[in-house]
Amino acid sequence: SLNEREVVGFNNDNAVSRPLKGSIEMNWKSEYGLYLRAKSLLAQRDMMGAMGAVDTLIQTNPGHVDGLVLKSMILMMQQKSAAKDYLKRALEINTYDGWANFYWGYLHLLAGDFVNAEDGFSVATTQQETKQSALYYLALTNYRAGKFNLAKAIVKECLEHFPQTLEASYLDIILSRKSSNHQELLKNLIEKNPLDPFALAESYIVDHKELMKERWVNEMPHQNYIEMALWYAACGHYNDAVTLLNAAPDHIMVQLWKSFFTSKTGDNYQEQLEKAASMPYELAFPFRVEEFFLLTWASENSKNWLWHYLSGKLQWSKGLIGEAKASFAKAGKPTSASFYLNKALLWKNHADTVEVSLESAYSLRPDDWRVVKAWTEFLLEQARHKEALETISKFQQLHPDNYKTGQVLAKAYFANKKYKEAVAFLSSLQSLPHEGASGLHQLFRESCLFAAMDEAKRQSGYAQAIEYLDMADSYPENLGTGQPYDHDFSLTSYIKELMDINNRQIVWHAPNVIGDFDQYLKNSSLGQKEAFIAHKFYQQLSVKK
Repeated sequence: SLNEREVVGFNNDNAVSRPLKGSIEMNWKSEYGLYLRAKSLLAQRDMMGAMGAVDTLIQTNPGHVDGLVLKSMILMMQQKSAAKDYLKRALEINTYDGWANFYWGYLHLLAGDFVNAEDGFSVATTQQETKQSALYYLALTNYRAGKFNLAKAIVKECLEHFPQTLEASYLDIILSRKSSNHQELLKNLIEKNPLDPFALAESYIVDHKELMKERWVNEMPHQNYIEMALWYAACGHYNDAVTLLNAAPDHIMVQLWKSFFTSKTGDNYQEQLEKAASMPYELAFPFRVEEFFLLTWASENSKNWLWHYLSGKLQWSKGLIGEAKASFAKAGKPTSASFYLNKALLWKNHADTVEVSLESAYSLRPDDWRVVKAWTEFLLEQARHKEALETISKFQQLHPDNYKTGQVLAKAYFANKKYKEAVAFLSSLQSLPHEGASGLHQLFRESCLFAAMDEAKRQSGYAQAIEYLDMADSYPENLGTGQPYDHDFSLTSYIKELMDINNRQIVWHAPNVIGDFDQYLKNSSLGQKEAFIAHKFYQQLSVKK
């Protein structure tokens, strides 16, 4: 492990001496300790944990300004009115607090209250930690309010102090649309960064150059379109946002945003909203804070279970478990396998709900590998081993190349004590290297060990037992895991010591011949499962024939 002189590089003379261990003197129940804990949990997206820590902090000191601001940050995702109340309390204590003023301005900007938004951002520009962001949003507020000359002046100030503020340079180009230098500014931006998302979007909107279609090449290009459409919408350019989304790949979230922006232009949006509700939703993973109010708007304007479901997924992703469950409940009982799969995960600590949900999913999509995998794994957890094996075997016969369900089939063989079948199946399964592949190899190893144990029960099973023990120490390439440099062979070596190697037969030794078994386990690096297997072998082979 690293020590205090090994943090940077290989040359200890150049290493830093930053402490690597936390102070035991820190009181994590103090106001500062609670604040740090809340910030850390929020950074880890543990909203409920962060909420608990900040609530305790505010109970301890109702006037803790940083705690009040942090509370408002958590609440503003869904409860903007309550968030505003906490910011008001913070400003009553310190009217010049940078972040309290910034978020005060931000919430009023979202509400279209440009007067209070300007007030908040103006004060936030006086504090160094919020000046850069506040200057940009102050310029944006004035732009939205129609004060274009003032917005231009603030953008100039922002870029003079913080020249790397991309959003300010974007707004500068928007402000220059009706001037002669618009094309020059846009050209300079593209030359500086040919992949700049705003430059590509603006070129399409103004000049109809479809550069973005050839340069936005990634796994989810629709997200590029949504992100830039949101930026234009923040500027009040809803028509531009719709224009941009019209060029985007088909996706339910693209269509949903398009219908929302269309409603802002005053045009008829119902047809577009109905189209969004009919699109594939399995790969829709809303994650933006802005999508809280988008999905609320959709559920208010279209009585469709889907918007409650997607709201629940978004709340879930932010750690708002209680709210997510409420949204799932509002969705009712749709005919959607993915809904019930997610419901089973959300209620994972309630076996009855999990069973009902997975049964519903399986009845709807018995041909979906994710559904079959989840249902079989639940059956295994409930010790319904025979039913699990029948379910997954039937699916695997139809889909022999699916290594994800293949792994579950091997688990089902193992749970049913069909160790030889598990070994044979895993020996033929082709699995690509992936995260968690070591678990597949571990299953192979344990199956080999238990198969060896079964052979060891027979006096004539020596050769087969040794073969399985040797296989247990191997790393078949088809399972996607390479052999580690320091692989531990001690378990199989110990088991072989219980057998008479010279005479090639199993000899049932007395315990005192083997030595102190507990001391052996203590000195070994065996994991819990392998220690259990070692005990099984010991109990089986250390009794007299």
